[in-house]
Amino acid sequence: MSGAFDNTSDDGDSGYGYSGSRAKAIAAGRLYDVSELAKEAGFKWAVALTRNAWNECVKWSCEDSENQIFQSERIRLIEVLRVCAYTIRIEDPERSRMNFNMARIPRDGVSTSATKLELQIVAHLDDDEKPVLTILLPTAD
Repeated sequence: MSGAFDNTSDDGDSGYGYSGSRAKAIAAGRLYDVSELAKEAGFKWAVALTRNAWNECVKWSCEDSENQIFQSERIRLIEVLRVCAYTIRIEDPERSRMNFNMARIPRDGVSTSATKLELQIVAHLDDDEKPVLTILLPTAD
């Protein structure tokens, strides 16, 4: 993912799930910085998930485990990063935006089997003009 970055859409939106400063979005909880675990998974750039992507794919509580099936946020996040990394490797790594599908158990209080969810990975520049990756829901963020 080293191609040219296009950080804005026609309507001026950033196109990567948040507006304004990436650091401020992380501080405000609109982005979840997962760079440390992502580095362990082989990512070379900083990685963050939007709040919506986090809530759909990673967020999991003890109550969720009691009502549904045992899982942990760490394992759910590792799975997101694993599928994302695999997609980058098999797709054109020069593209700055690509969609991928993953299976996850929804947090609905009853489900015990996974359903498919589409996510998007976007490569763009951060506040300091360094390349970063943001994982988001392609339609909701």
